[in-house]
Amino acid sequence: MPFSGPDLTLLLIAGAFLFLIYFNGRKRKNAIATMKSNMKVGATVIMAGGVRGKLVEIREDSVVVETTPGVKIEFLKGAVNSVVTPSLDSPATKGLESKPKSPTKPTASEATPAAKPKSPAAKPTTKKSAK
Repeated sequence: MPFSGPDLTLLLIAGAFLFLIYFNGRKRKNAIATMKSNMKVGATVIMAGGVRGKLVEIREDSVVVETTPGVKIEFLKGAVNSVVTPSLDSPATKGLESKPKSPTKPTASEATPAAKPKSPAAKPTTKKSAK
């Protein structure tokens, strides 16, 4: 008897699982290879250790990254974790076109706490002595 119902189900699930793992890994490897082949001088990169900088030079198996002005570090291409593309919403791309926020003055309700109305029972009483 080749395979019965439960055995066949288990085999199909295991086969589908292995199929998904194989193709997902292959897709990820292709995306990484595409990213590394499309790196250009001047792009901002983040290295595997968290170092962030601007690509200054791309060699056959390594890249030179300028982390701060005048400081250049050479890394293997395999250490490049991601290439950062500036978005339109980031502060670096907004530049001078956005107006600086002026400090706002607190309104009267924010500046002083609200006074609680006093009830007649809360007033201190003084006894008047009869003379």
